[in-house]
Amino acid sequence: MFIIAGITGNTGAAAARALLAQGQPVRALLRDASRLPGWAVGAEAFAAELTDAAALTRAFAGATAAYLLVPPAPQAADPVRPYIDVALAVREAARAAGLPRLVFLSSEGAQHATGNGPIRGLHVAEAILADAAPEVVFLRPSFFQENWQAVWPVAAAHGVLPTFLADAAARRPMIATADIGAEAARLLREVAPRRVVELAGTATSAADVAAAMAARLGRPVQVVQPPRAAWEGALQEAGLPAPFAAKIAEMYEGINSGHVGFTGTPRQARTGFAETLAGWAIPA
Repeated sequence: MFIIAGITGNTGAAAARALLAQGQPVRALLRDASRLPGWAVGAEAFAAELTDAAALTRAFAGATAAYLLVPPAPQAADPVRPYIDVALAVREAARAAGLPRLVFLSSEGAQHATGNGPIRGLHVAEAILADAAPEVVFLRPSFFQENWQAVWPVAAAHGVLPTFLADAAARRPMIATADIGAEAARLLREVAPRRVVELAGTATSAADVAAAMAARLGRPVQVVQPPRAAWEGALQEAGLPAPFAAKIAEMYEGINSGHVGFTGTPRQARTGFAETLAGWAIPA
């Protein structure tokens, strides 16, 4: 039995689909068991909050491995606290249930304790989970291609692509969440996986993203880079509370400086941004 969190999201759904296609048993962790997606035929729904150690212990019972992540919580007063709460509950449950293997979704840059914005929460979570199971794997992917969905409506409506990336022409790895989920599914079954698995997407620049969006829309899209002094205000105008906006700004500073990145040679995923973009509806 393989435990999957986030089956209604991007990476969890991809991991579950891959395992179900292989005929593997899947137990999906959901806040509401009735929300099991219709496509997840054969999966078992299990109601559990990721901060409820007792429920997670029951969910982990008899499992071979589990794929866990921390859902985004931008409204939290302390942006790091949700990572701590989930990690503590998962560690307690994994130990109590005797879970053999834990695969945890982390991020590039999680090796750093500072200068990485909300990724600091993953750094702390990794430390908490380090001895949660006999085999613990930290999956650290690159920048998500799906991060661009937040500004896709702006590009469609106004022909501009706002970004905090300093160099619009500089290419860096950007990964599709479907590739992350597929890698998670492999790691749940891989023999003797590495402790840290870094996963890079295709090399992509903000200019490449704008060009792909322009091709999809049939009209030009121009990259626009707000000055650093405007970042946090722009994020707050978009609906993020001040503490989280500050962390996002710090993360982009880390990306631009190269502080947020890989420690070694990552595994390589193949999905390009244009392929991911093809799955997004054009905003009305």
